[in-house]
Amino acid sequence: MNILSRQQLYTIYGDVAPHAFALTEDEKELVRKYEKKWEKQALNGEPMKRDVVVKALRDLFRIKGIKDEKTGAVKEPNVVFVEDPTHLIPAVQKAFDAAGFIEQKAESFRDHITMGRFEGSWLSFRDFLQQERGIKSVDDSLIDLMYEIGTSLIFDDIQVISEPPSQILLDDQFRPHSEEGPAILWPNGYCKYVVHGKEIIVE
Repeated sequence: MNILSRQQLYTIYGDVAPHAFALTEDEKELVRKYEKKWEKQALNGEPMKRDVVVKALRDLFRIKGIKDEKTGAVKEPNVVFVEDPTHLIPAVQKAFDAAGFIEQKAESFRDHITMGRFEGSWLSFRDFLQQERGIKSVDDSLIDLMYEIGTSLIFDDIQVISEPPSQILLDDQFRPHSEEGPAILWPNGYCKYVVHGKEIIVE
């Protein structure tokens, strides 16, 4: 059971930082539009399109050459959709146990969690490059995948994908914030109370 490392998932083709390009004023405005596009996606509260997620994973597995050890064919994704991020680690641990990896603890992979549509701070510019300049900076399927999903853990044998929040309230510094109820709410009712970016634990 191997986790797909960030190097495997986020293959970067050359230096694609904004400073590496001579952008025209019109292009700078377009970059800002792509940033707004990803910000809007992160905050819109809409559920992910699960068919898009599965297709993007199939494409990524093909591009990365992730194959079934028995057949030699490209491995078919084994996607487990969960309703909120608290189910990520238990779902992965269940898969570990079922596969006989009794000593392997899913908790140890917490640092490998990807934030999906909330990683627009770096994916928005790559989206701009591919759509407006035709420059491939990451795999197209990665952008399609990340644009849809919430918090997730992606392994070669199992991909646990959480629904994104249905509500995120922010303060004027773009931090999760609400003094009148949950700042972050998932469709199943799971929520987080946050004031100016600091989580409040409610007993």
